[in-house]
Amino acid sequence: MRNYKLKAGALQLVLFIVVVIALLLLAFILLIHTHKRFQVQTTVLTDTVHYAYDGIWSTVNSKEVKGDTLIISEGDNTTIKTHRSHWGIYDKVISKSNTKTYEYTKMGLLGGHSGADRVALTLKDNNKPLVLVGDVKIEGGALIPERGIRSGNIAGHTYYNSKYVYGVTKTIQSFPKLSSETVNHLKSLFKVLPDRRSIIDIAKRRIVKNSFKDELQWIYSESDIYLQNVQLIGHIVIRSNTKITIDASSQLKDVLIIAPEIVIKDGFDGTIQAIASKALTVGEDCVLHYPSALVLQKDLIETQESEPYRISINQRSVVKGSVIYLGKTNPRDINAQIILAPKSTVKGEIYCEHNLDLQGTVIGSVYTHNFITRVEGTVYQNHIYNGKILAKDLEHEYVGLPMLNEYKKVVKWLY
Repeated sequence: MRNYKLKAGALQLVLFIVVVIALLLLAFILLIHTHKRFQVQTTVLTDTVHYAYDGIWSTVNSKEVKGDTLIISEGDNTTIKTHRSHWGIYDKVISKSNTKTYEYTKMGLLGGHSGADRVALTLKDNNKPLVLVGDVKIEGGALIPERGIRSGNIAGHTYYNSKYVYGVTKTIQSFPKLSSETVNHLKSLFKVLPDRRSIIDIAKRRIVKNSFKDELQWIYSESDIYLQNVQLIGHIVIRSNTKITIDASSQLKDVLIIAPEIVIKDGFDGTIQAIASKALTVGEDCVLHYPSALVLQKDLIETQESEPYRISINQRSVVKGSVIYLGKTNPRDINAQIILAPKSTVKGEIYCEHNLDLQGTVIGSVYTHNFITRVEGTVYQNHIYNGKILAKDLEHEYVGLPMLNEYKKVVKWLY
C-alpha cells in the first residue's frame, strides 16, 4: 500500500514539474513574440522619425520657397510630405512622415551657414579708404575697398593697435546680397492683413502659446500696441499700423513683430524677430536671444523727413542673431541706419545697405556699404571709432543670414 502511495506522490510531482516547465516555456515564447513585435514597432517608429528628418534635409538646398505641400517620397506604405514657407528672415520647413500606423512631424527654421568662409568685415568699395580710430579691433578676414585701410584722428584720439586687421585682407570684388526670396517676403509683410477669426484679444488672453503645427494667430491693431505683462510663445504675429512698444514685463519667444516703429524698453529679455519700416529702438540692458532678428526696411532716396530712419541698439544690450537694414539710399545721406552704442553687443551678423555707426562689439560678421561716426557734432565718413568685429569668437556652427547662393542649415527646431 505504501508503494502505491509513493508512486502516486511521485507521479503528482512529475506532473507538477511538467506543468511548471510548460508554463515557463509558454511564457518564454510569449516574451520572444512580444519582444519581436516590440522590435518591429520600434523599427517602424524609428524609420518614421528618420523619414521626417529626411524631408527636412531634402529641402535644405532648394533655392525657391513655395507655399505648396510637396510629396517627397511615396511607396512601401511610406509617405513624406514637406511644406516650406517663411518665418521672418528664415525659411520655415514642416516635414510629415506616415509609415503604416505611425505619423511624425518635424519642423525647423533654415538660415545661411558660411562655415569656414566666414570673414569679419565685408565693406563695399565706394572709392574711399576705411579709417580706424581708437581701440578698434578686427579679428578675422576682411574684404575691403581698393584704397585700403589707414589710421585716423578723432578728438585727439588715434589708432591704438599694432595691426589694422588680425587676419587675411583682400580687395572686395562685389558686395554680397541677401536671398531675393527673403527680401521680397520682408517687403510683403506690411501688406498682409490677418483673417479676423485668427485675431487674439490680449486684453482677455494674457497668455498665448501656439505651436507651429497650428494655424497662425495674430495680435493686430490699426493703432499703437503696448505689450505689458503678457506671455506670447510660438506661431504668433504681432502687427500694428503705427507703433509697438514692448515692456520688460513681457515674455516673448519666437514671435514675429511688425510695425512702422518698434520700441523695446530697457531690461527686456526674450527671443523675437522685429521688422520695422521707420525706426527700431532697443533700450539699455536688453537681451535678445538667438535666433532673434532686427530688420529695418525703407527706401530713403526721396524721404524728406528730418527724423532719421534707423535701428538703435543702446548700451549694455545684447542681440544674438541678425541686425539688418535694407533699402535704397542717397549716397550723400550722412545719417546712420544702424547704430551700435558703446558697450552693446551683436553676436551674429550685421547687414547694412548704407551707413553703420559701430561703437560696440560684433562677435561675428559685418556687411556694410559704409561706416559713419558722429563725435561732438562732427561727421566722419567711413570711420570706425572704438568698434570691434571678432569673427573668430563666433561658433563655427552659427546659422544666420540667408545669403544668396549660400549653403543652408537648421537654425533651430520648432515645436
